[in-house]
Amino acid sequence: MKRIKKILLVLSLILLVFGITACKKTDVDKIYREEYPKNDIYYQIFVRSFADSNGDGVGDINGIINKLDYLEDLGVTALWLSPIHPTTSYHGYEISNYYEINPEFGTMADFENLVSEAKKKDIKIVMDTVFNHTADNNNWYLDALDNPNSKYREYYIWRTNVPGAHSYETFPHSRDLNLRSEAVIAELINILKFYSEKGVAGFRFDAVKHFFGEKPYNPSYSTQPSFEGGQLLATLKNGIKDEYPDVYFVGENFDYSNNANEDYYFASDSMFNFAISKYFQTRSYTNMQNALQRIYNELREFNRNFIDAPFITNHDMDRFASMIDPNNSLDYESLLNKQKLAASILLTLPGNPYIYYGEELGMKGKRIEGQEVPGYVDENGNELIAYDEARRQPFLWDENDKALTTWFPLIHGNDKVRRVGAQIEDEDSLYNHYRKMIELRKANPALRYGNTFLKVDGISSAVAFVRYVEVGEYKQYVLVIHNTSNVEKEVSFDVVKDLYGTQVIPPMGTYVAEISSLEKVSQ
Repeated sequence: MKRIKKILLVLSLILLVFGITACKKTDVDKIYREEYPKNDIYYQIFVRSFADSNGDGVGDINGIINKLDYLEDLGVTALWLSPIHPTTSYHGYEISNYYEINPEFGTMADFENLVSEAKKKDIKIVMDTVFNHTADNNNWYLDALDNPNSKYREYYIWRTNVPGAHSYETFPHSRDLNLRSEAVIAELINILKFYSEKGVAGFRFDAVKHFFGEKPYNPSYSTQPSFEGGQLLATLKNGIKDEYPDVYFVGENFDYSNNANEDYYFASDSMFNFAISKYFQTRSYTNMQNALQRIYNELREFNRNFIDAPFITNHDMDRFASMIDPNNSLDYESLLNKQKLAASILLTLPGNPYIYYGEELGMKGKRIEGQEVPGYVDENGNELIAYDEARRQPFLWDENDKALTTWFPLIHGNDKVRRVGAQIEDEDSLYNHYRKMIELRKANPALRYGNTFLKVDGISSAVAFVRYVEVGEYKQYVLVIHNTSNVEKEVSFDVVKDLYGTQVIPPMGTYVAEISSLEKVSQ
């Protein structure tokens, strides 16, 4: 009896200590999260291609809901959805009505349910926001076109020297909004409030470089288009911040120069980092190592509270696996290791890393320059011409999974890429590598939070740096070394503990360790 009591006492003490430790860890996590509430790990979903729920071959909102467990298991904490509104295009970047949901994707109730169900799994929803232009069948435009006295006339920029006098268009089949109109700005603020009220955590602003550039505005207007674009983003944010102070703004300025983001950053939490993306795409890791510190120093000057938004590729680019292996000629291990290295670098960089759907499986795809693709047909069976569709192919669910989308055929070698089930079962798969690196990032505040970055020199053929975070008494310093060479590399550092790998780093491998201070990074 006494022995049983002793055992129970020991167990109680163990549980008590465990409970205190767990509680303390939870409290510390909460402190970091409160300090950096907008730091997340993003997954970009091209809705049409991701997951089908009703058997029509087109991805939809309920399909995403049905696959939230997959996204939770992967470890992502936020989703960026491609446009989900009624549209005249397959990709959705010409919007017919901002206040409605594309019926192919579902209903407004479905969308509200997605936001609610994702929140239960601590996954945020960010919407793609297309404010440079509308579709040419948008009700605003049609009303303005038919009625010279329409209040929507000032919503658009009208050509006065073109027969037919339609409005200006940056992109085909679109009509550019007059973003200097107070009425338009009020409308855009109302749209942001409309979705913020539904629980949307943020907005990705499409094509910000075109807001005021390359349009027939008054040529005597002296403000730079980029600065005026930044002013517009600031106006939009100021318009909703009192009601929704935590809303997240991320802008897309498709320019490989980091300096091109300066005028937008004062009004944005993040700008997509195309400069870093270029180093991934060209595998110029030596240049990346030399450039990263400069890039982060510049971003800090643009906005000291910046949250970087690095990514490997997105829906407007050929897929990374196709860049590495355009002719499908690399052996499996070589292709796998190159992709693992890129994932490791991405998921240890500062900011909010963005993973393009299927990147975790090694999906392929590249632009087609206006060709017919067997199996790509309209509802009447007529062959369609493909361009960027091949960069946005159906996600590789298992062949018997009802979530499979079929609107576009699998080409460019995707029929040979291993599907979800096989990769989940394989501990060494690309999927599981992404999962491990995400888990590593989430478990270490220095990797997940803040924007601190200190380059580590003296290691050849490596991307090496220290990430650190300091919030009051809570601090962590983490050393990261990515071996970008094809040979094993041995390093020697005084560390507190190994977090990932060892100091004998395999070719294209990664070593991550906690160190006691910034002084502990000299070899």
